Amino acid sequence: MKKFAILVLCLVTILGVTACGSKESENEEGSQSGGGSNVSTYSLNQTITSNGAEYKLSNLTYDAGSGINIPEEGNQYAVVTVEIKNTSNASVEYSSRNFALVASDGKQYIPEVMLSNSALSAGTLAAGQTVSGTVYFQIPKSTTASSISLYADLLHNGTPFFTVNLK
Repeated sequence: MKKFAILVLCLVTILGVTACGSKESENEEGSQSGGGSNVSTYSLNQTITSNGAEYKLSNLTYDAGSGINIPEEGNQYAVVTVEIKNTSNASVEYSSRNFALVASDGKQYIPEVMLSNSALSAGTLAAGQTVSGTVYFQIPKSTTASSISLYADLLHNGTPFFTVNLK
């Protein structure tokens, strides 16, 4: 009975977070969603040095979901693998929610909270530590992923630290 209560509590929490996790904001096609300053742009599989860490985004795939991780009708998951290595002497915080994807429809999508052992979550890396995991974005099946950017905050305000072109 105790396990069942914990499971119900976890599901309610996840559903509450997921309900808040489908932010879409209009962007002009090809424009950066940050301010007017230049943003460094990279390709998949490139190592990117930014703010005391190295980032590498790879393996873009599209997924229909499975089990309890099913996208809304007419949607799919764009999934990318992210590796982060702390190259500084201080701790570095990370979160999958700092990433934002711009799809071919010009809209910006934030990562989904997924129940998966491979999903990148959030945490703090000590000097020299590395973490990797997958980041899931729910996008319409009629679109494709164009780019992913890393922002300083979870609201994706301001200019991103960098952008990775996915085409």
